Amino acid sequence: MVSESRKQSGFTLLELLVAVTILTLLMTAAFGSVYYASKSWKTGIATIENQDLRRSADRFVSGILRQISTYSYSEDGRRKIEFNGSGRSVGFVGPTPANDELYAQYEYLFEYKRSGTSGELLMFYRPRLPGETGLSLDDRDDKLMLLSDLKNLRLSYYGRKDERSMSSWHSRWSEEIQEYPELIRFEYQFEGERMPRRAVIGIRSSAKSVDGNRSG
Repeated sequence: MVSESRKQSGFTLLELLVAVTILTLLMTAAFGSVYYASKSWKTGIATIENQDLRRSADRFVSGILRQISTYSYSEDGRRKIEFNGSGRSVGFVGPTPANDELYAQYEYLFEYKRSGTSGELLMFYRPRLPGETGLSLDDRDDKLMLLSDLKNLRLSYYGRKDERSMSSWHSRWSEEIQEYPELIRFEYQFEGERMPRRAVIGIRSSAKSVDGNRSG
């Protein structure tokens, strides 16, 4: 009779404490899995969004460079082109933004600059007045950051520097060269990436003359 009453009395305090402890451990493990899964999803989405921004910047840069205005002009009796490229920057004249109906052309400067521990690809730009020739952009003009978190960036240019030379790759392409380059190569690497990226962009290479004479 006594043994039956003990069986019907329910859980003891010790049994209840053990059950609560086990339940707490299970809930902690479950919530931990949900937290890390959520964190992984957020990291993945952020990575995809970052890659989309980088691809958009790549397409933007390529699109403008393919539409370079290949004109030449005379300065102090010397023929020059409106293009100046180095290993870290390239300046040129190109199309206007889609929302600008006042100007026919813009001047652009793409420049790689270090900022702290990483680098940025910046675009400086300004509208060109009718009859204006030559390049005069600097870092005081309007700018837009196209790419960030860059470990390195290098530009090179393919073409003939004069009629007697063969087409080859060059680290510089100045205004004094009478022909525009045929290709522009971007080589860049983002922080955290093991391999550099490369883009080769073709541009029109025959310079057209434009009226205008500048004297120094």
